[in-house]
Amino acid sequence: MRLQIPTSWQPYQAFVGDTGGTEWVNPADVNQRIAIVTTACQSCMQDLSNGTWSVRYLYGGDPGIQWTTVAANALRATFVDTDHLDQFCLNGDPNNPARGLTHEPYVAVGFAQIIQSPISEALEVFAWAPTNVAHNAINSVVVPSS
Repeated sequence: MRLQIPTSWQPYQAFVGDTGGTEWVNPADVNQRIAIVTTACQSCMQDLSNGTWSVRYLYGGDPGIQWTTVAANALRATFVDTDHLDQFCLNGDPNNPARGLTHEPYVAVGFAQIIQSPISEALEVFAWAPTNVAHNAINSVVVPSS
């Protein structure tokens, strides 16, 4: 995948449970971050009782997630996450200066996509930053077709 990340931002390992990836942190304001994570958790992407896939399952009805666009097949979406918790850097790189901090005053703009081939996995991008930086990052996401 590709996306725009400001060049001065520093990368750190980020994970929680079976979801992991990289989080870039603005060294001038550690509350500004962009996280790219993936998960292969099937029950997090699919209603196992009927086989329906949806990015909406990724957040289990989290009231902080507000969907802004959802593709007709529910495999790709954008959202706003009004929670200020950073679950990914809590367990990530101990050198991350943002470890354990919230994103105040930033609200996340996000992107999620379920990729079904060669294996099923979900790609999630969160951008906590000033509006123009966050939207530039999310709007620049390109996921090559498999």
